[in-house]
Amino acid sequence: MSINNKKPSHATLNNMAEKHNIKIPTKFNTIDKKIKFLKEEKGITFEDGISVINSDNKVINNFINKDNTYQFKLGDCIEELKNIEDKSISVVVTSPPYNINLKYNKYKDKKPREQYLEWIYDIFTELKRVLKDDGHIFLNMGYTNKDPWISMEVALKLKDLFIMQNKITWVKSISITDNEEDSHGHFKPINSKRYINVTNEDIYHFTKTDDIIINRNSVGVPYKWKCNTKSRKTGKIKEDKRCKGNSWFIPYKTIQNKKEKGYHPATFPEALVEHCIKITDIKQGVVLDPFIGSGTTIKVAKKLSEEKKDYNLSGVGIDIDEMYINYCNERMN
Repeated sequence: MSINNKKPSHATLNNMAEKHNIKIPTKFNTIDKKIKFLKEEKGITFEDGISVINSDNKVINNFINKDNTYQFKLGDCIEELKNIEDKSISVVVTSPPYNINLKYNKYKDKKPREQYLEWIYDIFTELKRVLKDDGHIFLNMGYTNKDPWISMEVALKLKDLFIMQNKITWVKSISITDNEEDSHGHFKPINSKRYINVTNEDIYHFTKTDDIIINRNSVGVPYKWKCNTKSRKTGKIKEDKRCKGNSWFIPYKTIQNKKEKGYHPATFPEALVEHCIKITDIKQGVVLDPFIGSGTTIKVAKKLSEEKKDYNLSGVGIDIDEMYINYCNERMN
């Protein structure tokens, strides 16, 4: 692999300008003019914009991730997964395209149904190969009112590959009472006389076998009634923490613009990934996301390793879109 100061494309320059909230005037209509405008008038240097290329002159990324412990690979996820060794991955946390016509930068999110399901099956066949025997997969799937079956059909497609150890509902928004102060979280409202707003998504927890132990209290909550901390048999006081169940209320943080989520249409919060990793009780190993998008899965693996002494996780993220890989590397720095 070598570094080459190859000129960026119009699309790369336009994306870079958008990330910095800059509008390039129409008079700068060539690549050289755009580069000069961004460099001289806006002070944007291109140290961050160097293209990393391989021997085939294929661009891998435009931002160099300085920490090799956390790698981002540009390419088709099935082909990239084939390069990963058998039984080398401890945890997979991922959210593939839902096939509901979301607007990605490059990927077209609307395949024929059977083609989509076979594609998912092929990917998860590879994931099973690279997963350790005691490893975990957390698959996030969304759905729409018009297509509520897609999440369940994906899970059913994988029935012959994995044990579904847990099915978790990720609650993004909830209204507990009719008091406005009891409404929490964010959701995308819809204007419909037929449908209600979708405020949750599914998390499928898969393992290879049915004997994999988890640490439920790693994401547990305190007992409401403290008398439950006392054992009725021995009288001893146990930890004031219980399993929180399979409904996880984890709202998005408020964001101000699309740049904050890497211009990706379907991100998930860091806290959701943290829940998934913590509950496995795996603290050393490789975390993988074959649809890395805005980089959240690997960012959380790094964050846990930096902030908690007993964690030492590395990470691999894969995506077919160069813009998202660029953002991931930029975010990790």
